[in-house]
Amino acid sequence: MSLKTVSLKDRVKSELPRLIGFCLVGGGGFIIHSSLIFLLTGPLAMGALLSWFPAFIMAVTATWLLNRFLTFRGLGVHSTSGEAARYFIIESIGAAINFTVYASIIAAKIPIVSYPVLALACGAGVAFIFNYVVLRIVVYSQARNIAVPNLHAQDIDDIYYEHAMSVPFARRVTIYARRRMYGHFIATMQPGKDTLILDFGISETENEESNILEKSYPHPQNICCVGIGDGEAVIKAFPDISYVSITPGEPLPFADKSFDIAYSNAVFEHMGSRTARLEILQELSRVAKHVYITIPNRWFPLEHHTAIPLLHFIPKLFRLFTRKGKYEYWSVPQNLQFLSLSDLEQVFTYAGLNGSGARTGLPLGPFSSNLAYWTESETGEQSIREQNDG
Repeated sequence: MSLKTVSLKDRVKSELPRLIGFCLVGGGGFIIHSSLIFLLTGPLAMGALLSWFPAFIMAVTATWLLNRFLTFRGLGVHSTSGEAARYFIIESIGAAINFTVYASIIAAKIPIVSYPVLALACGAGVAFIFNYVVLRIVVYSQARNIAVPNLHAQDIDDIYYEHAMSVPFARRVTIYARRRMYGHFIATMQPGKDTLILDFGISETENEESNILEKSYPHPQNICCVGIGDGEAVIKAFPDISYVSITPGEPLPFADKSFDIAYSNAVFEHMGSRTARLEILQELSRVAKHVYITIPNRWFPLEHHTAIPLLHFIPKLFRLFTRKGKYEYWSVPQNLQFLSLSDLEQVFTYAGLNGSGARTGLPLGPFSSNLAYWTESETGEQSIREQNDG
């Protein structure tokens, strides 16, 4: 039996994509670092040396996220906090090298390169090789033992909470965003004590972040939830609501206008085509007088289901990088679509429904975390107002 050896050429070939990725991320970090130094030394009049430190903290945070989820995706066996700590220590040592070169050039007043941004470029170049080699050995030397989940539709909530909530502080941020979304729903639709609500696509993974409507609404006996599972966890958590199990692709088992409001949170992005979204919207508008839909905003800087920053702005690139490994589920277009406010407006228009839209969740203007769209109907609005008045 002979052992197969890996040639130096093959090793270099396999490592080259990571090296290029690390270089691109480093370039992005340099842009962040130098831009902040320019801002701090210019408009804010901070000293050239002092400005280096806050700029570095912002830059290294950005590069850690990008390297973790892109350059070295699938590598490293440390916990998130353990990896972050090692990364920051190594980057700090590299930064010391960077800063030494930077400060030496500034102090020596070397012609041309003594300008702060050029001096920073020299320091960054010297530290680059150190950072890559040490990070590759200490932090990202081993492959994670990643088990790709069994991809069934009913597992989608479990997969989401496993992936998205792995980022520090994600739970607190998610709860804050969903409370704001609930507030927008109440302010916009103004349900009364007798308003009947259909919750289409309730999460059957019950935890602190899920099912904010059922947790917050003061009249749970007027909520009917539908899902594709048995609803056991939902019924146990919310004994006052009713639950109906449905079969995907079949009409909802309700008569026309059985409800005042059909509410759906974070469902439409998991329908793989515009036709599927249109069919569901038409069905919701059949069984309810009003429809209120919320989805993640495709322009929010962090992708909701993976917490990968910015990559989802180019969906093809996102699917390429997530095709294998932990986030494979989200690389499939049938499992995740990236939708904007105009996408919602379009499907409402195709369904023949008059509607309005807004950004909600974390308030970041056009980059807010979530989007809402709802139907406008004089008959429905009058009905709800009458119930409120009663």
